[in-house]
Amino acid sequence: MKYIGNTGDLINWDSVIEDLKKSKPAHTGPNNSVLDPLEIVGMEDLMNKWQNAGVKTVEEGGTNRWDMFFPGQQFDNEIVSKFCDFVKADAIAAWIARITPGNMAHWHWDTSSHENEFDQIPNMVRYCCFIMKSQPGHVFMTEDAAYCNQEQGSVYQWPSRTMWHGGLNCGMTEKYMFHFFGPAR
Repeated sequence: MKYIGNTGDLINWDSVIEDLKKSKPAHTGPNNSVLDPLEIVGMEDLMNKWQNAGVKTVEEGGTNRWDMFFPGQQFDNEIVSKFCDFVKADAIAAWIARITPGNMAHWHWDTSSHENEFDQIPNMVRYCCFIMKSQPGHVFMTEDAAYCNQEQGSVYQWPSRTMWHGGLNCGMTEKYMFHFFGPAR
């Protein structure tokens, strides 16, 4: 991933997080899906890989669980608009993920029911933003690196929208992270 810059002076991430703490997530993964898993391109294969590896959801006695918050539902669309201007891209999708202490978003790529349409969009870019003040035990991993103790507001561009990644929280506080993809302007 490539470091792009910091949104700390542009977006009050502490305020966003405080509002999210009072909100019910729009989606809890991987089980409480917005869509039928069979409608999501790649999800059946991903679920088979998890099963073969012995990965279990929290409901099954494991640790695979995350929450998702969406703009216009749990946080203001203005956050996405400011982020779009910062990275000079238009949003197709944006969300904030939360992982509670002791849980993880197991190794995955962000599957969708719109993969065929996404593949047709030129200049697609993907970013993540570390929106929390650095906390012990908050880790984000990509295919070749692990990220922890990141400065609040740090933005990274991914080499591919479908890059494999995961996150874990072996800390004592909830871990929040902003995700975004869309065409570059």
